[in-house]
Amino acid sequence: MTSCLQFVAEVLKVSLITCRLLFDQMLAEPSLFFFQDTYLTLSKPDQNKIPMTKAEIRKQETARRKALSIEQLHERSEKLLLQFSTLNFTEVKTIHLFLPIEEKNEPDTFVLIKWLKANHPAIRIIVPKADFTTSLMTHHPYQGQEELQKSLFNILEPVLDEQYTGKIDMVLVPLLAFDSRGYRVGYGKGFYDRFMVGLDALKIGVSLFENVDIIADTHDNDLKLDMCLSPEKIYDFRI
Repeated sequence: MTSCLQFVAEVLKVSLITCRLLFDQMLAEPSLFFFQDTYLTLSKPDQNKIPMTKAEIRKQETARRKALSIEQLHERSEKLLLQFSTLNFTEVKTIHLFLPIEEKNEPDTFVLIKWLKANHPAIRIIVPKADFTTSLMTHHPYQGQEELQKSLFNILEPVLDEQYTGKIDMVLVPLLAFDSRGYRVGYGKGFYDRFMVGLDALKIGVSLFENVDIIADTHDNDLKLDMCLSPEKIYDFRI
């Protein structure tokens, strides 16, 4: 009887260790798992999966983003703030960030601005104004929400014409998707691609979703992000 109990105890011990190892792996690499009803299953990479083009990803991710409810968008924006708050701002004196386009369900960057104002009041905040005739942007000090107005394209922009032409240390980059190498898919107008050429600043994407595998049609002129924030983690492509 004693030996039988010892055998059962050993089996239980091994089972507990296995479960712990599986749980630790799930925490480290959640993308390896998917949930179906109450079951946890290991997912295997699809070796036959064909990478999508920018146009295909743009269409897919636009629909995915539009499907988010107000509550889901708020929850994801708050999670992005948690990730943002862990960044190192020691050497950062100026941050350039985009303002959210409501109709496109973009991440709420106003929560990031509010956090910066409360925790790093000395950091200068710069926001863009888009010129659709030249596909270029000008850059302006952020003076508060009361000093913003919507353009003809429903994009929030600074009312004042005062421009900033000084050094920028960090840029928060809008996107629809990004891949495992740090390449991004935007709206296809090229505003940020032109802006970031030759820019000596930390380029950080802000995404409501995790990365896609590979963007099929990247080319030599495409700029890579240094990092990307998602609701669940920070991706660092410099490593």
